[in-house]
Amino acid sequence: GQSLGELMLDAAKTVQEMLPSDCTSFLNYDETEKVFKVIAEAGWPSPESPGAIPGGQRSQSGYTVQMGETVISRDLATESRFESSQSVKAAGLKSGLSVCIKIGDRPLGVLAAFSLQTRDFSRDDVSFVQSIGNVITAAIDRHHAEESIHRAKADAESANRAKSEFLS
Repeated sequence: GQSLGELMLDAAKTVQEMLPSDCTSFLNYDETEKVFKVIAEAGWPSPESPGAIPGGQRSQSGYTVQMGETVISRDLATESRFESSQSVKAAGLKSGLSVCIKIGDRPLGVLAAFSLQTRDFSRDDVSFVQSIGNVITAAIDRHHAEESIHRAKADAESANRAKSEFLS
């Protein structure tokens, strides 16, 4: 019964509390602009979300989408696969775990968890965050299906009205 935004915020808070982690985010991927936009977050020190986080190897989220799988960085300061985004650097985060959220082959975004201390994320940590990501994916998929049903119903009603008017 929740909106997608509320569900994503609950997911970010749940990951923050249960993992536990210091900062979590659900980021939506804009394929056109190749950037991420923060949809929901928990624990970040700044109340203002960044306008956009770069894709590609300019952020852990971008690298996660490129790889299409979970990415773990035990020590972001020595990371060579990607750069840390400005928001991660500004928060002083040391370790990160991110999972790619996608429907089929299409990336929708990333669910990410970060720690202020250098940390080894376990298989259980990865499974937990991936499970939360799967719930988000299912909710998004359901939301799209419900929108399609509503559009089809509205189109059918419109066609029936037009047919009735034509026959009158």
